Amino acid sequence: MTKRPGLFGMVKSMTAEERRVVLLVSIAFILIQYDHALYGIALAQIQQDLGWSDDNVGAGLSIIRLGAIPAIILAAMADKVGRRKLLIATMILSAVATLGTSLVQTPEQFVMAQFWTKSFAFAEEALSIVVVAESVRPHMRGWAVGFLASMGGLGSGLASIAFGFVDVLPFGWRALYVLGIGPLLLVAWLRRSLPETQKFAADHPDAEKPKGGLFVHLQPVVRLVRDYPGRAMALAACVAPFGLAVTPAVLFMSKYLQEGHGFSPDQVGTTYLLGGVFAIFGNLLAGWLSDRVGRKPTITFSLFVTTGGFFLLYGLSDIPVLAVSVIWVFAIFGYFSGEIMYNALGSELFPTSYRSTASTFRLIVYTVSGSIGLLLQSVLYTQFGLETQETLMILLMGTPISIFVTWLLLPETANRDLDEIAPEVVKGL
Repeated sequence: MTKRPGLFGMVKSMTAEERRVVLLVSIAFILIQYDHALYGIALAQIQQDLGWSDDNVGAGLSIIRLGAIPAIILAAMADKVGRRKLLIATMILSAVATLGTSLVQTPEQFVMAQFWTKSFAFAEEALSIVVVAESVRPHMRGWAVGFLASMGGLGSGLASIAFGFVDVLPFGWRALYVLGIGPLLLVAWLRRSLPETQKFAADHPDAEKPKGGLFVHLQPVVRLVRDYPGRAMALAACVAPFGLAVTPAVLFMSKYLQEGHGFSPDQVGTTYLLGGVFAIFGNLLAGWLSDRVGRKPTITFSLFVTTGGFFLLYGLSDIPVLAVSVIWVFAIFGYFSGEIMYNALGSELFPTSYRSTASTFRLIVYTVSGSIGLLLQSVLYTQFGLETQETLMILLMGTPISIFVTWLLLPETANRDLDEIAPEVVKGL
């Protein structure tokens, strides 16, 4: 039986190649989450600068989240031509779209620029998780995916630090996006040395010589649902309620801290920084624990923590700033942990030839359901006259559904070899 290293002994027990791959992928995760955090944390400033009304902001944010849909094309191509090429391409395209975001002049332009930024970022995120899942040994797979989430927490922390200076930076919130362009291009350059995963190379000896056009690259998308309908639909049924419930709560948090709790931008930045720092260690712990007690118990704990935390934040008023910050830290920790556990499941439940497509399928379900949640928030706000915090608390009631369906429909994947969980010959559940 494989000896289990301690939480901080995992890095030492990795091979040199495992460490190299995880490092190159995790650096990009920092930048992805930096970008993901910006449009939520700076929402109030973006609205004010672009003249974006509260009546329309929920619908606009929902369209941005739909950028995950084009990402499946890139992921499907990765299942045909390899992970490495697409990881480099998504970094470059993300830099271009981020530059476009910094130059927008209207809400519509912002939504379009961020739609494509999110598309490339979502594809990068899905592919990164797949590369890690295929490159590390089974007994440390959960820890490695948790490490990615921790680096994502660092990215959110960096975004919060930068946001603290939003009122003094030239061009305000636009400068926050400009700061991310150079690092994106640098990571793309560094990835020239990133090897193709051995599992993909072994299963796809002709991957460097793809034939046909776009429809050939899209074949894995059709085959995923056709050959594994049970697992695909089960994963979607678990992820959708989580995305619908939690996405609006996360994106409106900075705006509500400023308008509902009277936080200044630097106080919001400090609070987000605390959450990012806590997430770095908390997600490592969650990934490590999921390798020991299982993915499903870890998901259950994470979703209870994030739901309870956000209920307190939006339901309580006139509480000390410190108390608000502490509650938010736990809420965001649960959110990151739950998300990364579903990320892991999305890459573990399907065989190698479907894995990138399946990981992005999970991401699309999550983001589309988040878009629906944002649309529902807008409807509750405009049509029923509810306050923002009331609409968000109503939507948060969907997270227990994810917990129930996860236990009912999904297998436990912790500490199992990927070929054992989903060999190429398996059909359906």
